[in-house]
Amino acid sequence: MIGRGGLATLLALLCICEIGAGQDYLRLENGRVVRGAIVRSDSATIFLAAWDERHLPLPRLQVFSKDEVESIWFRPPPVQHEGGYRPRERGYEFGGGITFQSIKESGTTVRRVLQLTLLGGYTILPMVGVEAEGDFTFPYGERSDTTWHRLRTGYQVAFNVLAHPVQIWGVTPFALLGGGTAIAVPVGHTILTEMRDSRNLVNLGAGIKWGRGGIGCRLEYRYQFYTWTPDDFIPIYDELGNRIGERRADPQEAFSHLVRLGLFFYR
Repeated sequence: MIGRGGLATLLALLCICEIGAGQDYLRLENGRVVRGAIVRSDSATIFLAAWDERHLPLPRLQVFSKDEVESIWFRPPPVQHEGGYRPRERGYEFGGGITFQSIKESGTTVRRVLQLTLLGGYTILPMVGVEAEGDFTFPYGERSDTTWHRLRTGYQVAFNVLAHPVQIWGVTPFALLGGGTAIAVPVGHTILTEMRDSRNLVNLGAGIKWGRGGIGCRLEYRYQFYTWTPDDFIPIYDELGNRIGERRADPQEAFSHLVRLGLFFYR
């Protein structure tokens, strides 16, 4: 039998073993859990050493800012199952999609094109992010017919600011505003001339994002407004029909509506 003294000794040994096998745990904002010993913490930074090096004068340290750390645990934290997509501070996204665009230009009928889209985004704050995107349209043949010039690829690039202040039933609505430039946006899949007019572009849109396990999808609507001056000159004639000079073509404008469906990877 164990007396009171022996029982006290056994309990002390168990406590020492428990302490010796302990760890501190940092759960970071990205969901990663880091084990070690917190050797110093101030208002902005946490210094973490390996548990078996915590007694050394100069242990190897991992340094984390308080903004990176979601929580601190002095026992193994509960398993955090991967939830749905939610914008995280310093998170990023990369993906692409298919864009269906309906364009109406001055004095023309509505034309529809199909574009390939690539985009990358970065979340500055949980409610605000930025993204860069590029849309590309490839001609369906080398020539439209024997009277037209060779067809070329049209493209546009833009930089947008996104706002996503709420999450509803696991879905993240967002709105965006941005601008960029476009080169020879095709009409009905066809760029009809050799002119490569550079067009100013303004983006205004809204949509939703949903994801799980690092893969997400997005559906959005855009209104896009283009302005440009054609790279062309119009001759000027006097009353007798003599050419007396030329002037630059009038500024043009166009607008488009588009619906985009895309997939993206996020972290």
